[in-house]
Amino acid sequence: MCADALCRADGLGMQNHNGKHGRNSCEQKTKRFQPADGGKKLRRYLFQEEPAELRDKVRMDRQGQKAARRGLPVKGVVGETVLSNLPHFNRGNSVPPEYMHCVLLGVVKQFLKLWFFTPGEWNIKGKMADIDTLIQKSVKVTDQFGRVPKPVKDLKLWKASDFRVWLLYISLPVLHGCLEEAFLEHWMLLVSAIYMLLKDKITATDISVAEAKLRLFVRDIAKLYRSNEYTYNVHNLLHLPMYVKRWGPLWVTSAFVFENFNHILGGLAHGSKHKGQHIVNKVKLAHGLEVLRNKVFQNQVSAAVGMPSVLGQPVQIDVDVSTVDVPCDTDG
Repeated sequence: MCADALCRADGLGMQNHNGKHGRNSCEQKTKRFQPADGGKKLRRYLFQEEPAELRDKVRMDRQGQKAARRGLPVKGVVGETVLSNLPHFNRGNSVPPEYMHCVLLGVVKQFLKLWFFTPGEWNIKGKMADIDTLIQKSVKVTDQFGRVPKPVKDLKLWKASDFRVWLLYISLPVLHGCLEEAFLEHWMLLVSAIYMLLKDKITATDISVAEAKLRLFVRDIAKLYRSNEYTYNVHNLLHLPMYVKRWGPLWVTSAFVFENFNHILGGLAHGSKHKGQHIVNKVKLAHGLEVLRNKVFQNQVSAAVGMPSVLGQPVQIDVDVSTVDVPCDTDG
């Protein structure tokens, strides 16, 4: 199941990610923190040398049944879910942290905000103009990415693809000489670990090394920054190697392919009302055109062997199509 945090919680019958036990991978309990600005207390997942117990289907189903009877959550499980009725679906390990939302739109964005918009010894806002100039004038990307990220001052306009280019390709050379060495070396742990978990072929050694780097990255956040930065997405980093071992590289379970299709679906709807019906009508039209194209091709085959046919009602004949030389364009 590929979903962001909110949909993941709804589908699994769990508390939201900011709940007392909001993780679907383990049963670690959050701790309340008071923000520096005096706002509402926030829940954070502190780093533990001894990881919390991992979730499994049997225990989660039992907790869901108990929660349904009591009307209260049990270790974050608020009730039963229809997903448990799916054959072979294990809600304890079948919903990995989603790379696009967790890492790129989560952790990477979080640290960019820290460096450029949050007071502290890590803040390099004074170098933002130089970094933006360097990105826009000196950084070149391949056709695979299309464009370099927007200026950091326009961070709120960045998309997931911008954070991906920043993390994997330009952050280290751009931050070199701008960010203090301790913070830069800490950031290198995340960059190298995510790179290893995104490869097409990942060995057991790769996973072990990436796991060690991610644990060091998460552990040292309190030392270099502050405990308030132990967010839900940061905690998810600790579970990424386990899910890569189970389901494959991070890009396999990424939401990129689904998000990229959203603009196609959006183009099928016109106007502000009945968008769902617009999309259904366009899909039916596309399906009808494909059926028509296939029938026309069958008519061409029938004509090539001297058999009559009527458009829309092709004659059913037994012909080995591979032996019939019918010209058609390569796109067909």
